[in-house]
Amino acid sequence: MCGILAFFVKRSLLYEFRASADNLFRCNSLCVFQCNFSNMRKNYESAVEKLNYLQSNISALKDNEKTAAKGLPATSLKNVKIYLKRIGITQDQLDSQLSVIHVSGTKGKGSTCAYCESLLRHCGYKTGFYSSPHLVAVRERIRINGQPMSESDFAVYFWDVYKTLEANRDESSSMPFYFSFLTVMAIKVFLAEKVDVAIIEVGIGGENDATNMFRHTPVVGISSLGLDHMKLLGDTVEKIAWQKAGIMKKGSISITAHNQPPSALKVLYERANEKQCKLFEAPPFEKYEWSHKLGDLNLSGTIHEINASLGLQLAYAWLAKCKKRGSLDIIGRSFKLETDFFSGIKDCFWPGRQQIITRRNGDFRYYIDGAHTIESMNECSNWFNGQVKGTNVNFLLQNKDMVELDKC
Repeated sequence: MCGILAFFVKRSLLYEFRASADNLFRCNSLCVFQCNFSNMRKNYESAVEKLNYLQSNISALKDNEKTAAKGLPATSLKNVKIYLKRIGITQDQLDSQLSVIHVSGTKGKGSTCAYCESLLRHCGYKTGFYSSPHLVAVRERIRINGQPMSESDFAVYFWDVYKTLEANRDESSSMPFYFSFLTVMAIKVFLAEKVDVAIIEVGIGGENDATNMFRHTPVVGISSLGLDHMKLLGDTVEKIAWQKAGIMKKGSISITAHNQPPSALKVLYERANEKQCKLFEAPPFEKYEWSHKLGDLNLSGTIHEINASLGLQLAYAWLAKCKKRGSLDIIGRSFKLETDFFSGIKDCFWPGRQQIITRRNGDFRYYIDGAHTIESMNECSNWFNGQVKGTNVNFLLQNKDMVELDKC
């Protein structure tokens, strides 16, 4: 494209189209812009290609499953701390310059983080948000003020981190795996962009997850618990709860979803006592006092209400603890939601989660959702059935079907 634009500039001079000096400047500027855009695009694509050369998280999981005798090994967390040091980020910087809301769980932790981020952004704070996995582009994993990083910004930060890590490695040093690299890069971005708060979603587990490098996390969230990654986290919900609660820190305000299995909830309270922090349960969504019509929120499904309530509690707890906006005494209880909080819930968009896309004037509808546990698959099928009720389309997964799918 650059060559063609340059050719037209020359051609206009050759045939004396009487282009003014101003028009000629614009043509040359357009050519330079297109060239720069092309270079930025190539720089981004080469960054993604280099990132993909790093061992994928799936491969790392398979290796961990072979060696993990007692839960997820601490190797990833230990290495992330080393990588951060190699790019010049100290533990003291993490403690003093980054205010974090850390969220673990089995189901809904991404949605919970999305609600929390949207709420705090609508309250006027600059937010960072680190999540996984991505749906379309890896840039989605690192967001500033709700927006995925631009291709150019992603490339700049990627090459900065990558080249610094390479320059500071020795014969015994390695490069991070895919997820660990992005975790290190996200921390770099959030510090450089001076976000007011970073909402961090755990990758797997919690206790030994690569994101668990923070020592003084002010607010911790634990979404709905169930059986997942059992080879790494344990074969019971109690063992999994123990791992997920590993992100609790001394003095943290820890809040969990209100629908936890009783045995898992008992473990969470035990861990909170061990970690010397307070644990609260988010109230049911309908318990809040709304300043607007609840129906305007367009929440679909019980799980979204559970996640939204947890997100509300996390955002409120951070405001009360870190910004002295609100009372610590009402954390874990329902409260009146003013306009900022209502808008934060209403305007939150988390693609691929109970999302409906309409095409061709409504002739085609795509119902998009995801699930990786039996409970989530039930929720997914219930949502779909509720959406298409009364039409000539129906879909239902019975428990036995889900078990078979779970084996695949």
